[in-house]
Amino acid sequence: MRDFSSAMAATTLTPSYINDQFRRLAREAQFSEGDVEALEAYAKKLEDNKVPVIFDVNHLSKLLGYEITLLYAISNAPNKFYRTFTIPKKNGAPRKISEPLPTLKQMQRYILDNILAKVGISKAAKAFRTNSSIKKNARIHLRQPIIIKFDIKDFFPSIKRWRVFSLFFEFGYTSQLSMLLSRMCCLNDCLPQGAPTSPALANIVCRSLDHDLLEYCLQNGLRYTRYADDITISGQVVNTALIRNVRHIVKCHFFELNESKTSVLRGGAKKIVTGIVVNERMQSPRDLRREFRKNVFFIRKYGIDGHLRKIRETRKNYLLHLIGIGEFIRWADRTNMAVIRDLIFLNSLRSSQS
Repeated sequence: MRDFSSAMAATTLTPSYINDQFRRLAREAQFSEGDVEALEAYAKKLEDNKVPVIFDVNHLSKLLGYEITLLYAISNAPNKFYRTFTIPKKNGAPRKISEPLPTLKQMQRYILDNILAKVGISKAAKAFRTNSSIKKNARIHLRQPIIIKFDIKDFFPSIKRWRVFSLFFEFGYTSQLSMLLSRMCCLNDCLPQGAPTSPALANIVCRSLDHDLLEYCLQNGLRYTRYADDITISGQVVNTALIRNVRHIVKCHFFELNESKTSVLRGGAKKIVTGIVVNERMQSPRDLRREFRKNVFFIRKYGIDGHLRKIRETRKNYLLHLIGIGEFIRWADRTNMAVIRDLIFLNSLRSSQS
């Protein structure tokens, strides 16, 4: 297929390129009838997949508002367009974050909003999507006798650039565009944790994994959800081969389980799914509720300054931090009136300090 950069005048058309106006503009740009038909066939596949029509790198450059030389500079040396830092995980271990610099982040935002957001994902994927939350993920497993939790090891780094290239190519983009787009979304040949495109790409890549695990669970009377790298399966009766079968399915999709994080919760054991207790009703963990109530009690007794001295707390935003914990507890369980009263007290205290 020849270079279609001279068709850029057609970018002002309506969302569909399959119309008489586009054919007229293409002919005016001296495209042959065969080229026009090839253009229409190319555009139709993209439109059928509900992603925007981008004919070539020149077209992408105009849509993004940046010179082609910059696009290729990012493609050839993406490490120059990121800043890397670490934040602590829950267990204290460092988590590497690679944040794109503003120019690349803006380009990735375009890719996210105009391409990736148009692509459907599995109903079992509960993270990184509109109108979803850890609470909605946990609700699927409420009051289930047995819950098994899995963790995908090195989730984002496990998604290699060739898989991202394959996605864009499957959408219908040319190999040249797919290569460029995949390089713009990857760092060190994998998805970087910190890029705005990585969560959406991960969910799209995992569509086949979600499909196979959901089918397996439906066939065995089980419930299945995936929240990013957290896989949860629950049900009345769990087959002893389940863990082995899940491991096999995950491996077939080029992922690996973090075996140390696999856990089986039975009977009256405390069942927590993505931070929410799901034994009998939805609520935050008991330890978190007790710690919150204890801190509020001592603030009422000694005052905020006295409490801070007692616990040797030096954070200036401690009160806001405590309110945040209370809001999470209330969000998990709207019927917790004691926490609602505590939040009213803390917010009034905060207002009096400002």
